[in-house]
Amino acid sequence: MILGKEKIGDHKAFLLADSRIRLPVVSLEVVESLLRRRVMGVQFKEIEVI
Repeated sequence: MILGKEKIGDHKAFLLADSRIRLPVVSLEVVESLLRRRVMGVQFKEIEVI
């Protein structure tokens, strides 16, 4: 999956609009914060932003 920077802007978290299911997308900052807090039950997958 590849996302465009111009569409993301400064948002740190959002849901994909065209998805049949609700897929949250979060910034690396948010992921790191969640990992520091040892949140359980969440999977992360890296996506590319161009």
